[in-house]
Amino acid sequence: MHRHKILSSFVASLALATVVGASAARAQSSQDAISAVALATGPTDQWHGPTSGPAPVANQSVVCVEYLAQDITAATWCRGTAEGAAKLGWQETTIDGRGSADGIRSALQQAIALKPNGIVLASVDAQSNLGLLKDATDAGIKIVGIHSVAGPGPAPGVYLFTNITYDPVGQATLAADDAIADSHGKAEMIVVTDTQYAIARAKADAAQATIKACSTCKMLEYVSTPVGAANQNMPGLFTSWIQKYPDPFYVYTVSDAGFFDPGVPALRTGGIAPGGRIALIGSDGSPAAYQRIKTGEYEIGTIPEPAGLQGWQAIDELNRAFNGAAASGFVQPLHIITKDNVATDINADGIYEPKVDYRAEYAKVWGR
Repeated sequence: MHRHKILSSFVASLALATVVGASAARAQSSQDAISAVALATGPTDQWHGPTSGPAPVANQSVVCVEYLAQDITAATWCRGTAEGAAKLGWQETTIDGRGSADGIRSALQQAIALKPNGIVLASVDAQSNLGLLKDATDAGIKIVGIHSVAGPGPAPGVYLFTNITYDPVGQATLAADDAIADSHGKAEMIVVTDTQYAIARAKADAAQATIKACSTCKMLEYVSTPVGAANQNMPGLFTSWIQKYPDPFYVYTVSDAGFFDPGVPALRTGGIAPGGRIALIGSDGSPAAYQRIKTGEYEIGTIPEPAGLQGWQAIDELNRAFNGAAASGFVQPLHIITKDNVATDINADGIYEPKVDYRAEYAKVWGR
């Protein structure tokens, strides 16, 4: 397998806006896939978010409930929420859900007991916590989700004013495109997910559909394993795939930190050479994933979300909810991290930050 080279002149000739939402279309050929990946590796210095909004409501309080404090993406979402709240002079509290169903329920109960004006859910599944979200809504608390349902936008059926996420179908389609492009249309793929989460299921289904739509590609396996048990399960799964599939293959997962980070050591102990017959393509990124991409160790790409930006967006959406206004409808364009841009697009803390100054853009929206 080899990483295709993307010419900067080609990237510059493409319009970044066409990648927004679900527009990363299913590849019909390797050239379609190469074009989609080239577009998504382009610059991130343009603002695609709102340029106006209601005046900030004063003296509000917000609780950010994070799925797991050790999860860098969830932690960055809540840090962004805290930054945005501070800009408006609001009080913000973060509560760790400790990565378990019981821990998340306890965190939500604590959040409601604080009687805030708003709650932000950072990778907390809405459907699994419907009763508590109803309790919060009945208490007059506005709720914004981040990765709480499968797609972006308002979700009143699960008590969310809006949900913030990439379009999961577009994200996973782009990941499959990366495999198709890298293999010149001959990708054989394994998809790893945890189907108890709606967004993880949506991503995995889209990646599978894209590979199946490529007539010269092949789906090897669709695997669902609990993310909470990935430390125990992923090494064994990688070992079994090494033994079962002698030809080159790709593995796509809905979460780098959840599945690849604990599983990659099994590739090393299994004697699989980096840059050899197994190539990994992830979602959401992690410091370890970016390092793998940078050094050419198994992983060839990942599609992270701009978590800091999304934390600020959550505050903007809550302000709209407090004002009785509609949600902004903002979905950040897709961006894929590869060896070609990992050095410039990942900051010193191992986090993807778009080049656009989203803090300044939201300050303009808020008149601050």
